[in-house]
Amino acid sequence: MQVFTQEQAMEMVLTEEYNKGREEGREEGMEKGKLSIAETMKKMGYSLDEIYKITGLML
Repeated sequence: MQVFTQEQAMEMVLTEEYNKGREEGREEGMEKGKLSIAETMKKMGYSLDEIYKITGLML
């Protein structure tokens, strides 16, 4: 059985929350990037079906 100090436990929680926030931010950034690509593709005359196939976005 491992016992943690309050400081160690707090550091573990903060690290976990930091990593969770970082992952959520990365996912949000990727989604924004896909939307930007989709907008450009639409302006270039790609069909919605083509945009879906390339970006994976549900339009």
